[in-house]
Amino acid sequence: MTDKNRPPGYPFWVRAEVARNAAGMSKTDLAKGAGIARRTYDRLEWQKNRALPRVVNAIADVLGIPQSEAARLAGLVPAAAVVEETATGGVLPDPEDVSVFEERLEQILARIPERRRQQLAQIRDDERARYEQRVARVRADYERSVAQLEKLARLDVRAARGEGEGDEDDSPHISKQRQ
Repeated sequence: MTDKNRPPGYPFWVRAEVARNAAGMSKTDLAKGAGIARRTYDRLEWQKNRALPRVVNAIADVLGIPQSEAARLAGLVPAAAVVEETATGGVLPDPEDVSVFEERLEQILARIPERRRQQLAQIRDDERARYEQRVARVRADYERSVAQLEKLARLDVRAARGEGEGDEDDSPHISKQRQ
């Protein structure tokens, strides 16, 4: 089957298969995790219709594939937008300057039919919310790690001074980790 004859979801299915196999996950486990029927997943390989965005997003979430990549591979993002996006020669603006990305995204979205634009806007909003949740989790993990390192440092200083292991609430938890 040539690329022209492949169904729109095939590239995403290939990417999902690679990720699924790398994770040692069965198709049944993937389908359960995504909240879809296994047959729905299998259809990505051969079905002529585009997959539903919620199906693509659910599969992508289980496999850790960014939703923007999944949408592109599943044929949910018009090819013209992908070509336009890559036409910059790979030169990307500073990722800290979000306004540049937002402005460029609005220009691309303006050329897309309204229905697709709404789907992409939903994907963007969902992806942004997930990103913000990940950032919050990483910050919380970082704060916990810093607090734990500070406790360890205090205990090491006390031990060096011969003052003992520290407070009652610190000792059991920290001393177990140090052993």
